Amino acid sequence: MDKLEEFKEILKAFEKTFKCQITLHAYTADLDPVVNMIQYLHNNPYCSYIKEKAKQTNKCRYFDDVLMQQTLASKGYLPFFKYCHGRALELVIPLKAKGHLAGILYIGPFGRSGKDKSFPKGTVVSETFCNGASKAQKINPLPELLLEDSDRLMKISQLLTFKMESIANQEYRVTKQGVSKKELIEKYLNNSFKGNFSLGKLAEHLCLSESRVTQILREEFKQSLPDMLNRKKIDYASALLVKTFFSASQISSLSGFSTPAYFFRVFKKLKGMTAVEYRKKNFSA
Repeated sequence: MDKLEEFKEILKAFEKTFKCQITLHAYTADLDPVVNMIQYLHNNPYCSYIKEKAKQTNKCRYFDDVLMQQTLASKGYLPFFKYCHGRALELVIPLKAKGHLAGILYIGPFGRSGKDKSFPKGTVVSETFCNGASKAQKINPLPELLLEDSDRLMKISQLLTFKMESIANQEYRVTKQGVSKKELIEKYLNNSFKGNFSLGKLAEHLCLSESRVTQILREEFKQSLPDMLNRKKIDYASALLVKTFFSASQISSLSGFSTPAYFFRVFKKLKGMTAVEYRKKNFSA
């Protein structure tokens, strides 16, 4: 059994011990080596009921992929517990690759423990709850997470996370060898265009000066970095518009735009129509 297979067995033992599921929401391809070891997205019976029977799929996605990223940023990318609109308690841990947020690890779901239904310290609690949560708890009861176990869960989870980040970064170091600068730029842009991107970060990633990177962009891509980023963001937003029920404002945030107004302006410039018009013309969800 190789090292990766051994680690997969450790993850299974962890899930069995804590009666939970380790779930990964990956935002960049940097975590591809880890994706194959972990359940991708929430598909446990409880969360599946909330999403499908209670019709909360889009709210779940927005809660996990937008609000949790914002909360992690406000907390300095430190792990915390969250109690979602489906009344499920989960541990939220950031996964980093190459120094940037590459995904979020969710560990749970759990029910609240004790007669007073206390939360672990620092838990982020949803402001609203869906109507199907009570029925979901009756059909698929959640294991209670005792307060005295929450600290142990967090410490062990952070050790597992450190190992996952090591696997992702080791894979990156191996695959970077022998690849052209153009290919490295394309891959880095594809992985990072939704995040806090800058010419300086790209230059640091390539171990080149900013002026040299600017020259490569001009020679190889015939575009400026802002134009390349906007095109990738709009391509991503276009796919969300025709395949999801997210609002245009939500999609602007998911695509990495600072404000909806800027998103709408860039979208119309590149697509020749508004985001709403594009959705009406191409919607397929």
